[in-house]
Amino acid sequence: MTGQQSVRFSEWDEESVHALLQDFLDSALEEEGNEQPFIAKNTEKERDRIWAAWIHFCELAKNVNPDRFWVDFARHPSSPSLQAPVKAFLYKYVENSVKERVVLGPEERVMVRTLNSAYSVIEVWRKLVAAADHTVLRLERREAWKQGPPYDLLFLKWEQERERREGPAYLIGQWILKELSPSLQLEINTFELMIYPLRHLRVSFHAALVHGSVGGFRTRSVLRTTFGQYILSFMRDPNDPTQMRPIVTSIINRSKIKKTQMTTKYRKQKSSVGYSTTLVPFPLVCLGSLVITRALEVGALATSFPSAHDFLHRLVLGKTDSIPNPLKEEFLEKLCFQLSDARYYEIWHQCFLVIGCRKPIRPYALRVGAGARLDESLSIALRNYVMSHSGAVFENDY
Repeated sequence: MTGQQSVRFSEWDEESVHALLQDFLDSALEEEGNEQPFIAKNTEKERDRIWAAWIHFCELAKNVNPDRFWVDFARHPSSPSLQAPVKAFLYKYVENSVKERVVLGPEERVMVRTLNSAYSVIEVWRKLVAAADHTVLRLERREAWKQGPPYDLLFLKWEQERERREGPAYLIGQWILKELSPSLQLEINTFELMIYPLRHLRVSFHAALVHGSVGGFRTRSVLRTTFGQYILSFMRDPNDPTQMRPIVTSIINRSKIKKTQMTTKYRKQKSSVGYSTTLVPFPLVCLGSLVITRALEVGALATSFPSAHDFLHRLVLGKTDSIPNPLKEEFLEKLCFQLSDARYYEIWHQCFLVIGCRKPIRPYALRVGAGARLDESLSIALRNYVMSHSGAVFENDY
């Protein structure tokens, strides 16, 4: 076909295209100016409080415009004259962060400074920057959208390298650590002490979490388990008969059993719950790898394996579908995982502190979540047996 091709719709006119484009541009500007990113209520209150303190500081300083300052600072963050107001504000903020406290002495009540950590001051600076960005610079970016967003109070520019990654707000953060902290005797704490150096503590805590989340077992039942509570074996993979899988059967002793039920027959038949697992490709929920690694570490297996690779690949099933892998008699009563109640709860709460959880969750939440999952997959009788309580208790408390 030669010449101009025909179109299947009506002819466009320049005026309507321009008007339509302008409508979309105006809508985009309005959306950018009214954007409301999600902010937790507590964070929003804290930002508003710090921003109000900044406004009050500027009113007392008289020669600092609380809004215009942030536009100039975003353009020239290295200027000493522009850094001076925020440095003075943070210094005064720390100095005035005092609260009356009751003391055991003749004074009875004294004024105590509440901001004593450098990282707490950095957090104040971060919230002030966020408030300024949302209150002032967001509107400036809306007006200057054709030139791009020149007014950004970034801590780090991730697309840059080395020194060029330092954003305008980063410089004040460094000043807080290097100059303000020595001047006001602020502590510079890290989480290094919370990273437990003893490997067996971390492994024991990890195993207790997995046990609790799988079967909803009470804490006292999973903090101290012996090697005799685990049975290791190899079984042929039903999906691929040429492969074998290591199987770890855990036997967890039930707790809070009534003394009237503690007969000899009961102890033999109903004092524990057993379940089997194999290796899974996600380490955080793989209990089998924890048990096998622990057994190899202390040499608890009756058959010697120099490495985990030998353990997984040396044995050959042949014509059988399973091979037991027994433990040495002297290890059956020795503890495989050991953790005190106090240390377990300490690590539990510090984990939530490190991940930034506002309200730490109680360890009992593991049992509640496991109970809900067991209720979906097991019969009522079996669910109650695993969790060691009656159906009425489950319906009322779970």
